[in-house]
This record gives sequence, structure tokens and C-alpha cells, in this order.
Amino acid sequence: MELGTRDSEIEGLFSRLAPCYDAFNRWASLGLHGVWRRALVSRLRSGEEVLDIGCGTGDLTLQAAEKGCRATGLDFSEEMLDIARRRAPDLSWVRADAAQVPLPDGRFDAVISAYVLRNLYRGGSYNEALREARRLLKPGGRLMFLDLTRPRNPLLRWGHGLYLRGILPRIGRIVCGPRWPGDYLKTSIQDLPPDPALRASFESAGFEGFGVIPLFGGIVSLFTARKP
Repeated sequence: MELGTRDSEIEGLFSRLAPCYDAFNRWASLGLHGVWRRALVSRLRSGEEVLDIGCGTGDLTLQAAEKGCRATGLDFSEEMLDIARRRAPDLSWVRADAAQVPLPDGRFDAVISAYVLRNLYRGGSYNEALREARRLLKPGGRLMFLDLTRPRNPLLRWGHGLYLRGILPRIGRIVCGPRWPGDYLKTSIQDLPPDPALRASFESAGFEGFGVIPLFGGIVSLFTARKP
């Protein structure tokens, strides 16, 4: 499948960010990004076959493997995957677009991702990626997307907006220098559809049992669903 224009732009963005990606995540999340990922990994079971889509440098894939899962990482950025392969050469790493994965139907107990849902939506392959995830899952298999969201509490929402507008760009420019993609992170968080629209998309793709688990006051949310 050829990447669309927006998908290609996002691939280029993350390929450029690969050298500073892990450092930025640590500083921007105040070291909490691993804690947030563990909230997802805690819902996996040892021995499960798991696909991490948009795996980046491999953090979530590695955590799933440490849990005892048979974990495969998938990303469309070769630069990100190069780092993941160096970190864990014994794991399976696949370069592909989430909307067309070269793996067989019904292979996985869980399809997971961290901080990818927004990028799928911005890239235009969101609905296709949901349908592809359903194809890859076994009956009863689970889809779990962890992502950055906006708090519902008005005071938290105000403080979060201030952080996105003022503090986050400074961290990005310091850590990533000219690689920093400007307002992309802020606008991708703001543009993520509200929960009812996400539910409709998940159900249209063939999932049921859609749920949203806010973490840290809704700064991060875990979106879950299952294949019937």
C-alpha cells in the first residue's frame, strides 16, 4: 500500500525525531511515560501473541516481552526500527504501515499501541488501521490504544493547555533542536475526536465493548475494544 501524502509527512516527521525521541519522551512526561505504558501492559497476559503497531523505538514492545508475551513491533519508520532492533535484536520487528500489515489473519491475542492513535487520525489511515487490527486479531482478541488526551476537569484542562502551549515547545526545542516539529504534538492532541466519535469508528470497524480509561486526570487515556 502506498502511503498517502499525510502519512508520508508523518513518517518523515518521526524518522527525523528518532535520534531524540526517547529523550524527549522522558523529559516531556517528567519520566511518567513508562508508568503510563505499564497501565496497558498490566492488562496483557504472559504467553499471549501481541502486535505493537507504531512501536517506534520499541519501548512498549519490550515491556510486553518482559511480561512474557510473544511480542512483535511494527512501525513505518526505518530510523525508529533501527533503534528498536539494536535494543532487542531477538524480538521480531516489521516495517509496514498500520493500514496494511504483511501478517496473517487472526494471529494475535492483542493489538496494542502507545501514542499512535492521534497520528493515525492525522495521517488519514485511522479507519483502515482499525479494520486491519481487527483482521489481525483472533476472535475475542483485544485492541488497546494508549494515547495523550485532554483532561475533562476545567482546571486541569487549563493547566494542560498552558503546558502544551508554553512548556512543551521549550522542552522540544532544547532536546530535539531543529528536528522539533513545532505545533504538531499540541494540535494532534487537540484534534483527536471525542469519545463518542471514537466509539462509532471502533464499532464501524467491527469492534465491540469500546471503553475509555482516563489516567492521571485524563492527560493520558487507554482506549480498549475487542473483536467479537
